[in-house]
Amino acid sequence: MRRILVVLLVVICVVALASPAAHAGGHGAARVAIGLATFAIFAPFIIAGEALALLVPYRAPTVVVAPPPVYSAPPPAYPAPPVYSMPPPAYSAPPPAYSVPPPTYSVPPPAYSAPPIYSAPPAYSALPPAYSAPPRYARQVYAAPASAQPTVIHYPHGRYELRGDGIATAYQWVWIPNPPIAPPPPGATPGPPAASQ
Repeated sequence: MRRILVVLLVVICVVALASPAAHAGGHGAARVAIGLATFAIFAPFIIAGEALALLVPYRAPTVVVAPPPVYSAPPPAYPAPPVYSMPPPAYSAPPPAYSVPPPTYSVPPPAYSAPPIYSAPPAYSALPPAYSAPPRYARQVYAAPASAQPTVIHYPHGRYELRGDGIATAYQWVWIPNPPIAPPPPGATPGPPAASQ
């Protein structure tokens, strides 16, 4: 039954592939001839397969399963030693005991004391009482140590001055240009040029 279904499926596939080949590109006898030639090429293989299936009957492959091996323990040559086993340990937690003591309330007894008895001060005191002024807090002023760096750097056309103390005011270099040189009076003659070396 299975072979018939396979052959039928192959024939359907060949016919299905031959029909579009015959109709591809238009109608005509040449296209039909190509489709039939395709079928004619595959038909002998199908017919030979069917004839071979009729001559040689199909047999299902036989599966050989070996029986499982049988193992047995050899008899002991000497008596087996006794086996000792301890019973498994039994763990049990004691039952929880919750006991809350009853609340106790006690009121302290009233305390009464007699007023102090007035006694006169001694007639003569060896030391006079010492009084001190309340503490005063003064703001500390930090005096910056003298700087090892120069605070003024001179150039021909001006100078840099370092300003600020680095604590309350940040350090900052400030450029101060030199004042411009006044032009000579109109009637003055220029001096002799300097000799170059």
